[in-house]
Amino acid sequence: MEAFVQSVNGFGGGVAAKPSSCSRRAPLRMARVREDVEDKNPLDRVGDFVGAFQRLLGVGRQVDDSLLYLGEEGSEPLFEEQPPVVLVVGATGEVGRVIVRKLLLRGYQVRVLVRNLFTETLDLLGTGCSYVMGDITDPYALMEAVSGVDKVVCSVKARSESEVREVELDGLKKLVRAFHDVRHADYGRTEATKVTLFKFNREKDFRRWRSPGGSEEDDELVRKPARVDFRMNVRNNAVFTGQVFDTYTGHAELICDLKKLNMRGFSGLVVRCLGDGKQYRMVFRTGPGDKNGVIYEAEFATVSGKWSTIRLPLVSFKPRSLSGSSVPRELEELDRSDVRQIKIEYRKPLSNPERDPGFFSLTLDYMKVSNSKAFASIQMNLPRRRNPLSYVTTP
Repeated sequence: MEAFVQSVNGFGGGVAAKPSSCSRRAPLRMARVREDVEDKNPLDRVGDFVGAFQRLLGVGRQVDDSLLYLGEEGSEPLFEEQPPVVLVVGATGEVGRVIVRKLLLRGYQVRVLVRNLFTETLDLLGTGCSYVMGDITDPYALMEAVSGVDKVVCSVKARSESEVREVELDGLKKLVRAFHDVRHADYGRTEATKVTLFKFNREKDFRRWRSPGGSEEDDELVRKPARVDFRMNVRNNAVFTGQVFDTYTGHAELICDLKKLNMRGFSGLVVRCLGDGKQYRMVFRTGPGDKNGVIYEAEFATVSGKWSTIRLPLVSFKPRSLSGSSVPRELEELDRSDVRQIKIEYRKPLSNPERDPGFFSLTLDYMKVSNSKAFASIQMNLPRRRNPLSYVTTP
């Protein structure tokens, strides 16, 4: 078995991969394995390859404690970075199956691209990984497969001589292009720094959020509190669902209380979600804002029945005084260094709310902060609205 490992960083050319720990900039690590099964058992040298591959991936990404921390300076980071999500293409081959097993044993989150979801395929790889159905020659399937992944391993092998160019050459090019396109859509052209705040399929992250069963604000104005349910579905995604009854003042909330989240150096919030076509509101509470009754809000639109990547520039969060008075000048801009609460909120639409039954459903995959120049260009193109809409991409 001949192994070739290449690293592709941003939009530049390939460079030799170094066996160092993974960077927060998370460049693509592309491992291409060519199998020679005529007179060699592919498993003979797989131990050496997996050892080199493990060094390539590293144990985990390093997080700068000065960017995200709990409480005062010098304390522990508020959020631990989870192991990278690794996409394995060619996972049903002999080498691919070994790679998947080794990654799972080492605690990585593994996603596989397979041609079908027949019982034979599922029996080969088991239930420890997530599946995307498609082919390496299908750009649309590749876009779905690479969305949200940190690293890609390609171990495909053509089934016949006539397919070598289409699968091993053109297919690899399409895979790299799909990864670059999705990274560009999510984080901008440059190497964007990104840190995961919440991965909702992890129980400890899921439990950080709570739903008070309606709203913590203006309860005396709401005739009938909203019905709210926050649960984990069978696919290990968090689902925020329910119904708002009050026509004008009712709303539902999903809340995460923080001691102190420092987002200095970051320019935007990235949320991966499956929506219902309705608009939601992201709300920040800060230390200085709480003292003066000021919160910061930004609306975002969802696409019905499709997973979308929502990007909210932090400059798009507008202040609002809970008392209805004017906002002090010194509080007009969000204090990124002292965020005490993150809230996702649903209200009935401003236009004809009496005609809306108030049902809502938002499925959440992850929430990240990112530092990218792309957020600046998004903000310039935002429509003029009371609360600017986010930029939405649907791979």
